[in-house]
Amino acid sequence: MILAKIKSVYNKNTQLINNIGGTYLIKGASLVISLFSLPAYMNYFSNQSVLGVWFTILSVLQWIFTFDLGIGNGLRNKLVPALINNDKSLIKKYISSAYIILGVISSIILIIGSVLIMSGSWNTVLNIPPDIVSKDVLNLTLLLIFIGIIFQFFLRLITSILFAMQKVAVSNFISLISSVLILLYVVLFNTGNVETDLINLAIVNILAINLPLLMATFIIFSTLLKDTKPNINFYEKKIAFNILKLSGNFFWIQLTLLFMNSTNEMLITWLYGPEYVVEYQVYYRLFYLVVTLFSLITNPVWSAISGAYSKKQYEWIINLDKKMKIIVLLVSAGNVILMLLSQNVVDIWLKGESITINYGYATIFVLFSAITMYNMASSVFANGIGVLKCQMICYSIAAIAKIPLVLILSYFINDWICVIAVHALINLPYSIVQPRILKKLYNRLLAGRFVGN
Repeated sequence: MILAKIKSVYNKNTQLINNIGGTYLIKGASLVISLFSLPAYMNYFSNQSVLGVWFTILSVLQWIFTFDLGIGNGLRNKLVPALINNDKSLIKKYISSAYIILGVISSIILIIGSVLIMSGSWNTVLNIPPDIVSKDVLNLTLLLIFIGIIFQFFLRLITSILFAMQKVAVSNFISLISSVLILLYVVLFNTGNVETDLINLAIVNILAINLPLLMATFIIFSTLLKDTKPNINFYEKKIAFNILKLSGNFFWIQLTLLFMNSTNEMLITWLYGPEYVVEYQVYYRLFYLVVTLFSLITNPVWSAISGAYSKKQYEWIINLDKKMKIIVLLVSAGNVILMLLSQNVVDIWLKGESITINYGYATIFVLFSAITMYNMASSVFANGIGVLKCQMICYSIAAIAKIPLVLILSYFINDWICVIAVHALINLPYSIVQPRILKKLYNRLLAGRFVGN
């Protein structure tokens, strides 16, 4: 009886379950690499302040990896119906228009951003003395990273196409290759010169992240999508406008999330010093691990929701929403158990570089992770259907409020953990509002009264 029920569930959700299973296998390897990377970075940089600066730069870099001006997410949502209907002409128009739009915008940002970076005083911003890392070296490092980001803006569009095709595991495999290449370099190549190592690592990041994306683009458009590869002759203003209209909303959401999620290290650096970023990274990597695991579900679910919405399978969407909330509770409970074992885990993980766990800090990180996952669970349904107003409003208010609240709280609590406490607090309004909006939306869908954005 139980086996028959399991088989029935699998048959109804074959593609989604296969995507999630494949994603977990690949991402599981990525997580192992991530755990090894922290002690590897500690060995690569002997100076804790320089390591803190690198983590600060890397945090911005990692969040920008998900930031494609909203065009990737806009393309993804528009492609799903075209792929379901196998409309090759429309697919080619959407892909061609998206690549041309992103190519033009990326070129403009590259020119303006390069000028701004080379004229900035980044030693002051990153709170690192010039006798440890000179202004020229720091500016060059940031410029190299920025150039890599711009190339990634353009090349990463292939991952949005893979998401629309519900081939999420392939996209994660690309990220795995990048992680492996970077870890191998950090472990095997260390000159002992802080400035040389900083520049070399920036160059390696450019190559390790962009070369796999370039190869994936070539392979996909030579095989699975050989009939719909980008072509400038298939660019259409109307198609471009449709992508940009939806992309604009995604872009604003990405912008606010980028600001909120990439400023923790920067605020800790400014207020307390870059050496505290290393301690923050230990807690973050340990307790945010469950968020990473949960996020693996959201990408295949997003595309599945878009497909179900196109087919008007509303009851399936509602049932899946309930299951996602249950998963959040279970995973959060697992994080509480991890907190109880955290000292032993950290001692084994970092060995000679271990720290003494502050369980007050750990509790705040567990709460922060739970709120983040709950918000992800709500957002994936709003994104899949294309109703984004709540995210735009709530995250805009949160982004505006973050720095003032951190400054106020840090006046009373002279401890870097106040940055994380504020981050959790500003995300609570969305946790309350979005589920209520979705519930009303589901009722309208079932009643046949919802007609679009």
